[in-house]
Amino acid sequence: MDTDTTQTPPQPPASPRATRGRTLVLVLTLMSAAWLLTAAGFFPPAGQKKGDALRLLGRLHPLMVHLPVTLVPLAVLFEALGVFKRFEHLKRAAGLVLGMAALTAVGAAVHGYLLASADGYEVTSLLKWHMWTGISVAILTMGCWTVRCFTPSRWWLGSLYVLLLTGTVGTLFVAAHFGGSLSHGEDYLTEFLPPSIRGRLGIQLHKKAGSPTAQAGETRPSGPPTVYFTIIAPALERHCVQCHGAVKIKGGLRLDSLDSLLKGGKTGAVVTPKDSAKSDLYRRITLKSDDEDYMPPDGKPSLPADVVKIIGWWIQDGASGQRMLDDLKSAPQDIQQAAIRLTAGK
Repeated sequence: MDTDTTQTPPQPPASPRATRGRTLVLVLTLMSAAWLLTAAGFFPPAGQKKGDALRLLGRLHPLMVHLPVTLVPLAVLFEALGVFKRFEHLKRAAGLVLGMAALTAVGAAVHGYLLASADGYEVTSLLKWHMWTGISVAILTMGCWTVRCFTPSRWWLGSLYVLLLTGTVGTLFVAAHFGGSLSHGEDYLTEFLPPSIRGRLGIQLHKKAGSPTAQAGETRPSGPPTVYFTIIAPALERHCVQCHGAVKIKGGLRLDSLDSLLKGGKTGAVVTPKDSAKSDLYRRITLKSDDEDYMPPDGKPSLPADVVKIIGWWIQDGASGQRMLDDLKSAPQDIQQAAIRLTAGK
């Protein structure tokens, strides 16, 4: 297939309508870039919950983000197939698809910023990387759309368009990886890679929250099973660590290790040994489910009643990681029965 580009045929002058359209796209691109960069740069997420309206808008991010993730590769496919005469019509459609990708990419970035800013996300390095790569995708996609709009009248913009489109796809994959790591954990993509491949790539798996080594740190006893590591830690992992773990740390509180639990969060300690009534953790898990301070929030599955009983007894007993499971035999009858139900089959 001949691809002679030494001579470029003259292009007819753009119509006033086409000129207005191109100008509008350019203005939208500049405004979107300015807003996103200003918001993220000068008003970054601070790990605080804000108004319900902002939180509602922010939670549209998981829905919105799937649109540019689909539309950008689709635009690339149309452009690639459009090179062939048989599929020329796809090249013409690529502009529309790219425009939709650009607008939805900006929308996804805006909703993502609102989610991170208003829903109490702790500002970790992973969240920052996801936020900035997502903003980069939005700006790059708008840039692609702008350049493509001017390409027919400026032949030399074709090479810039290909370069921008390639960079957009690469940045999109990186942003998607960071987003997946925020939702599913940093090892989600690499966990089941063969060890030999992980070694060659220099990838190290992070300890999973709730696993024996992750929960115990250096303080886990090596002897008989303990109350904390047998009953409490697995329950916290299932119900709490998604929002209070290594990836997402709401309120600066981590519940994925005993040391972190006893350390507390931004508002101070959540466990007061030997006084469950003054322990904010126990207070929150025993509130009515419709209370604003109830944990876990937002309709997420509650801690089982037996686990709540054990946590209250454990705190009142001193919140020690050394308290053996057998010690529950001297606990009140209802605590013993709760422990039997929870450990049945273990």
